[in-house]
Amino acid sequence: MTLNPRRILVWSISILLGTALSSLIVFVMFATTLPKYGVPNFVMLLLSIGAFFWIWLDLFLGSDMMGK
Repeated sequence: MTLNPRRILVWSISILLGTALSSLIVFVMFATTLPKYGVPNFVMLLLSIGAFFWIWLDLFLGSDMMGK
């Protein structure tokens, strides 16, 4: 597989997992609504979880976006 499909896969999976896990944390674990939790807080949570998955997927799928 060439680099571009791997990079698209890394971005897609990290965005999906970040959104799903952030939603699970806010709506299920904290049992609150988005306005009460705060949209900026939700966005920061989503970005941090998405970045976590992005780093590890980049490493394991070998898309080399972070370099060596």
